[in-house]
Order: sequence, then C-alpha cells, then structure tokens
Amino acid sequence: MRGKTKYLTLFALALGVLLIIGGIFLGDPAAVWEKATKICLECMGIG
Repeated sequence: MRGKTKYLTLFALALGVLLIIGGIFLGDPAAVWEKATKICLECMGIG
C-alpha cells in the first residue's frame, strides 16, 4: 500500500506543478494580482 501512496503523491505534485506553469503562461498571475488589488482597495474604501 505504501508504494501506491508514493506514486499518487508524486502524480498529484507533478499535476499541480503543470497546472501552475500552465496558468503562468496563460497570464493568470496578472489577473489574480489585479483582482486582489481591487478587492483590497475596496475594503479600505479607496477604490
């Protein structure tokens, strides 16, 4: 059973890394940063 868990963990880690890299190439960090800035400014009553 320990071998299956090891491979499942490695698969999940590799999938997560691939999805993060894919999001970076699609420009998602800029969109997330823009939304976070807008929400932060709205919370302070500036935006």
